[in-house]
Amino acid sequence: MTEASGRTFRRAGLLFEAVSMLLMLATHRGQVPFWKQSGLDPNVILPIVFGVGVLLWFTGTLAIRKARRQND
Repeated sequence: MTEASGRTFRRAGLLFEAVSMLLMLATHRGQVPFWKQSGLDPNVILPIVFGVGVLLWFTGTLAIRKARRQND
């Protein structure tokens, strides 16, 4: 994995985290009616999405560190 792909993973991870956090806040306020319509449980889905974001961010960080160490 290259440094550029690591950056892409980090950005995707941050995007997943931001979206899940905004949806968590909106759900807490009751402003997201599609949870009831879709039959999904936000208490299960949103933490999974947040965890995927953290995992992507961590993978990207490791890829960047590995690419920089190989260049030294």
